[in-house]
Amino acid sequence: MADWSDGDWVFAYYDEDEYWYPAEIVRIEGNDVKVRYDYDDSKEVVTIDYLDEYSTFVGEKGAESYSDEDEAYYPVVIKEVNEENILVEYEDGSAEWTDLSYLRFAKQ
Repeated sequence: MADWSDGDWVFAYYDEDEYWYPAEIVRIEGNDVKVRYDYDDSKEVVTIDYLDEYSTFVGEKGAESYSDEDEAYYPVVIKEVNEENILVEYEDGSAEWTDLSYLRFAKQ
């Protein structure tokens, strides 16, 4: 278990669709953690075990990247990581740099 604090960025698990999303910790009260999801600013209370490090690595499975153009997520392969800048490759072979905040991950 990481040593989480208010204001930390994490990936928080959203039970309804079974994905991990970028979120900021708003408040910690015991095992309950109030988070604010980055993609829509919604808030939810989750338990500590629904948090994960705000990071990714090359080849990580289950990654999807958000497209502002059509407001949808698409499967990607993580090709390179440079802090929060992530090079992703789409199924059609195209690639682009994106921000860690645009990624979500399927439950593994």
